[in-house]
Amino acid sequence: MKIGFSGFSASGKTSAAHELVAKIKKRSATCSLVSGAARSSWRLAAGDISLDMHLEVIGRQLAQETSISYKTEYTICDRTMLDYLAYGECRGLGENEHRELFLSMRDFCRHFMRTYDIIFVVEGSFGNRDMDDARLVNDVLEKDFMQSLNRIVDEFDLRDRSVQVAPPDLSREAWSWVQQSLNRVNNGR
Repeated sequence: MKIGFSGFSASGKTSAAHELVAKIKKRSATCSLVSGAARSSWRLAAGDISLDMHLEVIGRQLAQETSISYKTEYTICDRTMLDYLAYGECRGLGENEHRELFLSMRDFCRHFMRTYDIIFVVEGSFGNRDMDDARLVNDVLEKDFMQSLNRIVDEFDLRDRSVQVAPPDLSREAWSWVQQSLNRVNNGR
């Protein structure tokens, strides 16, 4: 089972993902966390918001998800490719000289997103509570990002496998969904 979290920076995705992994493991199910690939991008850390950086993080996300998901019952992704596409759209990558490559990457992601059983789309953020410079997204506004993210979810026809949730409710909603899944498995359905 693959569960993803999508939303703007500092919306509680990583905290909720870690909490969810711990709760699942307490139930004796195997579970792994895929941490957002952007966290380890030297390009992004250096302020590079180019198509190359987006290709790097999407490629790294794909590699992490595929190398982990076949080994565990539950794969929890604290970001999905939807986030990287939304940031790319907000940065105009679909409108410049890289349009064709960006649209090809987007088309691949459209198909890959079907590997998720559920995607929690987090509406809103807590802001930069930790005052972490790595979290600052100075070039993209939250409202623009969320409009882009929701447009992509609709365009990719993912409403059947996505849940809109506010940051304070994320952990509770995700755990409730997993509990239902665990109960179905335990009851033989």
